[in-house]
Amino acid sequence: MKINRFIKYTSFIIGALATFVHCKKTSIQHNQTVLQTPVETSIHKSAWLNKNTGFFCGGEKSESGYIYKTIDAGQSWTKVHTETQNSLYDIYFVNDSIGYCCGEDMLILRTNNSGITWFSTGNKINSDGSYYGTLRGIYGNEKILLFAGGTNFNIGIINWIRDGLVQTSWSGFKGLTNEMRCGMVLGQNKFYSFGYGAACKTMDSKNFESTLINGDFFTACSHVNANTGFVCSYNGAVYKIDSSGNFKNLFQHNRFFKKHINFNGIAFVSESMGWVIGNNGVAYETYDGKNFRSINLQIEENLMSAVLNKNNELVISTSKGKLIKMSI
Repeated sequence: MKINRFIKYTSFIIGALATFVHCKKTSIQHNQTVLQTPVETSIHKSAWLNKNTGFFCGGEKSESGYIYKTIDAGQSWTKVHTETQNSLYDIYFVNDSIGYCCGEDMLILRTNNSGITWFSTGNKINSDGSYYGTLRGIYGNEKILLFAGGTNFNIGIINWIRDGLVQTSWSGFKGLTNEMRCGMVLGQNKFYSFGYGAACKTMDSKNFESTLINGDFFTACSHVNANTGFVCSYNGAVYKIDSSGNFKNLFQHNRFFKKHINFNGIAFVSESMGWVIGNNGVAYETYDGKNFRSINLQIEENLMSAVLNKNNELVISTSKGKLIKMSI
C-alpha cells in the first residue's frame, strides 16, 4: 500500500512539474515596441485620434498630473496640460475636436481644439457635503457622457453631462455607496457602471439599479458592439456582459494553489479576441473568448491600461511612464 501511494504521489509530482514546464514554454511572444516618454510616473490612460495623433494622462496621486500629446505615433511627446496637485486618470474624445479628462478632486477637463489646450469645466458638484472624491472613468456617447469615481467602499460618484458636444451645463450627480471605476453603453442607451464590489445600470442617467453581478472589484471595461461588452477585476477575473444584463465568467485565475494576479485593464476587438493586463507585467490574450494564454511582455512593472489605437495595435501603459505597442 505504501509503495502504491509513493508511486501515485511521485506520478502526481512529475505530472505537475510537466504541466508547469509546459505552461512556461507556451507563454506567447509578441513583437513589442516600447515608446519612450518624458515621464517616469504612472501613465493611467492613452487615447488615439488617428495613426499618428495620440494623448496620455497620468501623474502622482495628490501631487501632480499631466496630459501629453504626440503627432508622430509616439516618437516624441509635448506636454499640453499640467496639474499641480491632482493626478489624471482617464482621457476620452467624443470626436476629433472635443475631448475630456478626469482625475482627483472631482476634476474634469475639456478641450475644444483637438487637445491643443485644456480647461476645467467647473463641474465640482458637491451636493450634500459628503460625496467628493476622485473621478476615474469616462464613458457614454454624444448625448450623455458619464464620469465615474469615488473612494473605495465609502463613496461612489457618477456625474453626467447631457449633449457633451455643446456642454451647456452639467445635468446631474448621483451619490452611491461604492466607488465606481469604469462603464460602458450597451443596447438602447443602457449605461453600465462597475467598481468596488458593485455594478449598476441606468437607462436615463437618473435612476440606478443593481445588476446581477456584484461582489468583485471591477477595474476596467471594453465594449465591442451594441450588444456585447467585457469587464475585468482586480481579483483576476474576466466577465462578459450582453445588452440584457446577462453576465458570464470567462476567466477566474485567483484560485487555490495559483499565484494571485490583479487586472487593471482590458481591451477587446470582437466577441472572441481580446487582452487583459495587470500588475507585475501580467498580460493574457484570447482568440476564442474562452481560453486565455499568458503573454510574455518582458516587463515586471504594473500595467495600468490597455487601449486600441488606429494602427491595429494594442497600447499598454505602465506605472513607470512607459507605453508598449503590440501588433494584434
